[in-house]
Amino acid sequence: VLQAAAKTIRVWFIKVRKMKAIYHTLNLCNIDVTQKCLIAEVWCPVSDLDSIQFALRRGTV
Repeated sequence: VLQAAAKTIRVWFIKVRKMKAIYHTLNLCNIDVTQKCLIAEVWCPVSDLDSIQFALRRGTV
């Protein structure tokens, strides 16, 4: 059992790090009044606004 666990320990460490990063980012967000979505404030270059707005529209469809 321990040998099998030792073979996959690195994969689990990577998964845990990714999950921690996701939850850390989510903890920076606020819940809206209706508790149906998360609100986040970000800084971005003005030159990227069009592509960001397009990605947000595509993600809400």
